[in-house]
Amino acid sequence: MESDKSSSQIIRKTLTPVLSVVLIDMIAFGMVIPLLPLFAERFKVSPVYIGLLFSCYSLLQLLASPVLGAASDRIGRKPILVLSLLGTSIGFLITALASSYWMLLLGRCVDGLTGGNIATANSYIADVTEPRNRATSYALMGAMFGVGLTLGPLIGGLFARWSATAPFFFATVISGANALYVWACLVEPSARITSTSSFSSFFRSGRWPALQRLLMGNFIFLLGCAIYQVMLALFTQWRYDFDSKDNAYLFGFLGVIIIVGQGACFPILKRLLSVRELLSVGILFTAGGLILMSFSASAAMLLSGVAVSSLGLSFAMPLISMLVSIGAGAEELGSLFGLNQSTGSFARLVGPVIGGELFSWRPAATMWVSGIMILLSWILFSRYMKHPLISTKI
Repeated sequence: MESDKSSSQIIRKTLTPVLSVVLIDMIAFGMVIPLLPLFAERFKVSPVYIGLLFSCYSLLQLLASPVLGAASDRIGRKPILVLSLLGTSIGFLITALASSYWMLLLGRCVDGLTGGNIATANSYIADVTEPRNRATSYALMGAMFGVGLTLGPLIGGLFARWSATAPFFFATVISGANALYVWACLVEPSARITSTSSFSSFFRSGRWPALQRLLMGNFIFLLGCAIYQVMLALFTQWRYDFDSKDNAYLFGFLGVIIIVGQGACFPILKRLLSVRELLSVGILFTAGGLILMSFSASAAMLLSGVAVSSLGLSFAMPLISMLVSIGAGAEELGSLFGLNQSTGSFARLVGPVIGGELFSWRPAATMWVSGIMILLSWILFSRYMKHPLISTKI
């Protein structure tokens, strides 16, 4: 018992720097993403062009993530994290200095090209934790997402009162400081195995049929999330006349629910329910909340939908990360997480464009179409978990 406690404390100490990385990164993300659609409107562009800002980021992340993931297997997690965070800082700086829509687009492209930080953080956690403890570790990482998404919009809203560009300048500073912190404090995991394999190893392995279902399920799930998250600020502005400050508080509320869900509810439900059952609850809550939002007739009903969907996300996301981590050998973790992030990037590439078209056609459709997509993803996740090489690890 004493040994287990000591081991747990060592792992927690090892995870602290990477969890801090996620926290600061999500504060910066949470500050600017709710404001970016409204910031872009100053250049008199349509919702489709606003969606393109997010799509270009995702396109370059789609291309770069597998390369960055494989590089983290070969040269280490730490250098790739530093590179990614510096790219984020430079991207935010270009955005802050933008004098035209095309400069905004350039800033998002720079950020996307170096966007391997979350995939690398996922790989790092898998390096230093046992498979049986990964869901809990990913829930802790998810809680950092929630804290970041809570503090970020609130800080962004405060800075937005000063000037429209102040949130982007502050995000530049904290992202750069985050890179320096990683360089100074993060310890490269000793358990990481240098990879000599290529992506073709996935296609040749007996796990590939299962991995196809996982990656496609994650794509559909994140496609629904991308439409919802990018269009939420425009949806609330259209239906409830929310301004930047209102949306900052709304995203902060979303983050609080994720913190409560992953910090308090998830550990309890994980002991009571199987992985399959808890993932089912998470997906049903996420989809149900989005559909409720699409039919909301009051701000209270909107907040109820946001609460339910955010609670569902707090259950589903750590379990999806855990399912990814058991789908690869130790020497392929970075590659698989990079490949998985690329599928997510592709979802975020097409999601904002689809969302922009849906919003132009019928604004409420951005919410209920997202909910339907998330429901469909469950079919593929379920089939993945039934695969003989995966079911024994759950």
